[in-house]
Amino acid sequence: MTTNTTTHLVCEQVLHPPLHSIGTADETLVQYNPQTSCWDVDFSSDGKLLAACYGPPDCCVRIWHYDNNGTFRLVTTLKDLHTRTVRSCSFAPVSKFYTIATASFDGTVGIWEDASSSKFDNNTDAMSDDNEDWECIAQLEGHDSECKCVTWNPTSTLLATCSRDKTVWLWDCCLSGNIGSGGEDGDFECLSILSGHEGDVKSVVFAASHGQFGDG
Repeated sequence: MTTNTTTHLVCEQVLHPPLHSIGTADETLVQYNPQTSCWDVDFSSDGKLLAACYGPPDCCVRIWHYDNNGTFRLVTTLKDLHTRTVRSCSFAPVSKFYTIATASFDGTVGIWEDASSSKFDNNTDAMSDDNEDWECIAQLEGHDSECKCVTWNPTSTLLATCSRDKTVWLWDCCLSGNIGSGGEDGDFECLSILSGHEGDVKSVVFAASHGQFGDG
């Protein structure tokens, strides 16, 4: 007897950037799709937030909230930090507040935090459509060229970035709610620069540390 185990995936919702407007309500109002590229997406660890990063003309990260109605709703746009394409975004797995890292072709990494409420308050369904509580708490610099990828280890105590400059940077992180390294919340320090590649390093991922850095 043969059992059919085929899984069918169904697209439930297509998320689009908001339309741009030209003109005012008193004049001819034209709205258009900016036709920007989406480069990367990432879910928060609780599955309630989805982040997507974009290139020109809007070099930003848009964050959607999955509400009680089973739909995604745009709640905030992280912008005015990166001057070129935001290539990668990654939510911190362990932190008191929602925290996301963004890597850009401008060579920098942004660390953003929503300190409006704890992730554990279970009140994210009350998020407004224009949540302005996100702020950039750090901008990491050092790469000589485009940052291609950013990722956290499972305990959010380490952050890795890679670049067109052929290097991988490893950062020590202190976030509110994680085990940290004894520093102040929001402190980031470069622990090591890994070199040896002969071309662009386009992706980076942590392997299991077998307890060397906690559980990550």
